[in-house]
Amino acid sequence: MFVIMSKKTRGLIEAHKKGYRVTKCGTKATNPIGKQMSLYLTKRYKSFSFRSSEGVVNIELHRLQGYQKFGDKIKHLFVRHLNGNEMDNSWDNIGIGTHSDNMMDMPKEVRVAKAKHASSFLKKYNHEDVTEFYKSVKSYKKTMEKFGIKSKSTIHSILKQQDVL
Repeated sequence: MFVIMSKKTRGLIEAHKKGYRVTKCGTKATNPIGKQMSLYLTKRYKSFSFRSSEGVVNIELHRLQGYQKFGDKIKHLFVRHLNGNEMDNSWDNIGIGTHSDNMMDMPKEVRVAKAKHASSFLKKYNHEDVTEFYKSVKSYKKTMEKFGIKSKSTIHSILKQQDVL
């Protein structure tokens, strides 16, 4: 199977081949001569910079630890923090799996909050306003015109969600 790899993954593999490593405890990274690398946070992961053949790449410790542990399997799967702590890059806390597996590693409250945040971008209409207007006119057509709703299935979904139908 042919896999298209990102610059980030190609850089990770190149760094590993050259001898960059993460300690088993996952708190330190070393260069090929054994010198400790300076770490920083990118978004939410501990990382270090590596000058690859394609330019500078940020190497995330959990992904390097995953590559050390699982090899090329990480090209097809997500590297996971099994206890949900993104700062814990220890050997025993790193696993691989699907996106769904990765999401399930998060505490339920975090997953629910992320889902609510993501869905907030999808909600284009104030469902309560649509529902109240529909109750007063009892017309899909008039309600769709008033709120600029383009399909009957959208208004049906809104009304069903609000237990109007």
